[in-house]
Amino acid sequence: MKDYSNYHNTDYSEKFFRDSNERFDKTLAMSPESEMVTVNDSNIKVILTSTSTDPNKRVILFKKDEVSHGDYVEHDDSQWLVVDKPYDNKIYSKSKMALCNESVTVVTQEPESVLVGTDDLGRPRYETSPPVTKELPIVVESKTDQIFDRDEQINLPEGRLIGQIQYDSSLPLDLETEFEIFTDTYRVYNIDLSQVYKGKGVMRLFLEKNN
Repeated sequence: MKDYSNYHNTDYSEKFFRDSNERFDKTLAMSPESEMVTVNDSNIKVILTSTSTDPNKRVILFKKDEVSHGDYVEHDDSQWLVVDKPYDNKIYSKSKMALCNESVTVVTQEPESVLVGTDDLGRPRYETSPPVTKELPIVVESKTDQIFDRDEQINLPEGRLIGQIQYDSSLPLDLETEFEIFTDTYRVYNIDLSQVYKGKGVMRLFLEKNN
């Protein structure tokens, strides 16, 4: 006699996830909280809900692998940064994103002297190429999460901020990098890479205002 002891359990599990995925697809299509956003130059449908503690943060629900930790999400004419590693429950993935309330300019290549020819006396003539820069959306905050409770925040000392940007190993950032933020100049005094995993995630920059 055939053993059907595991047949119904397996079939029920598959049917449950198939039906749940179909319901999530319908939710994406019909929910008033459904939004079309742009991620990595692709338009996708997601569910966005506000958090109760901060109007500059959103909970984001999406199909698996459509959004990654550290991605920039273009929504409502603004850039948002996915600040939490997504959690997947086999029906949808869930994360949190924060509004990028400023942008900073990073010099990715310093000016160089380029030989462009010679003068009338045969001497080499150089021109200086302009620096290559990159504009980065950044989440700037004057509060930080407490170590053991992310729902509780503490104020940073006056003149200090925390910035969060997408992790990019090619960015030439160090402890002397300076940014113009909210009309003041800030210097990076610490870099936290603990929110980076397998080359993706968020880089936290601890900033101190120059006197």
